[in-house]
Amino acid sequence: MPVDEVIQDFRHRRFMEEGVRTVGGDTGMHARVRPIGTTLLIHATGSRSEFTRKPLDPGIDQIDITMIDRGEYSYLDGGRWYHVTSALMIAPSGLPHRVQFDREWEMTLLRVPRAMLLPYAPIIRDEIQLYPELTLFEGSVGTFARQLIDDDRAASGSEATAVERVIREMVGTLVQQRYGHDSGTGATVWDRALSAIRARATDPNLSPEQVARDVGCSLRQLQSILSRNDTSVAGEIRRERTRHARQLLRDSNADNLGIDEIARRAGFGSSSTLRRALGTLYERTPREIRQQPAGAD
Repeated sequence: MPVDEVIQDFRHRRFMEEGVRTVGGDTGMHARVRPIGTTLLIHATGSRSEFTRKPLDPGIDQIDITMIDRGEYSYLDGGRWYHVTSALMIAPSGLPHRVQFDREWEMTLLRVPRAMLLPYAPIIRDEIQLYPELTLFEGSVGTFARQLIDDDRAASGSEATAVERVIREMVGTLVQQRYGHDSGTGATVWDRALSAIRARATDPNLSPEQVARDVGCSLRQLQSILSRNDTSVAGEIRRERTRHARQLLRDSNADNLGIDEIARRAGFGSSSTLRRALGTLYERTPREIRQQPAGAD
């Protein structure tokens, strides 16, 4: 098989692995895909086409930063088609499930783990965010990503680590600018609360009252600030413990740990509480998470 056909087959298979499916006929899509550590970079072009995307792991903590370099599109949500002319889309857990392009198009996509962005934006809402224009900085991020995608040279381990660090800082800054929290005391309290929860979530005695004391405000004030982002102190404690438990379940060095021990180390009071939390956040059982193939994160 010619080299070009091998590369094209790889790209086609990679899109299939990402859950992209054609809606009648050919996708009309050509793409270059480059993984950098835990980050995936994609530059795609195409003609009139329609496709769907069904995430392989609902609830997986990934964020898609999509820059529409050329063309317009529509996406289906709740039985209604929405026409979009935006230049930037931030979509947790992947693209909208069904997308339609009615003319030639081009886009650059950066898929990064949500955990990578926590220092920059502790909360990223699980909904599509659209922005009409790219800022100068965002355009530079897209240019940098395309240069990496077009460069066929293999990266050494240290190079890949360095490049991923640059991507993290660039995407983190982009998201931070777009998801700026409320100014003033609210933002300060919010950031301190998330930091306190991340630092102590595995302590089974950590309570919302303790977080409020650590932050230096009343629990009522803290709950009010978090409610603006449709969450709560108890909810963020549970979310952080669940993420920690998932990391343990995915860690081959912890394969000998039973579910009761995983729950204890993550700060849960019981394995049944852990199971419910995993089902809510990741829609997976502990066994299913452990059996996920390497790289499924």
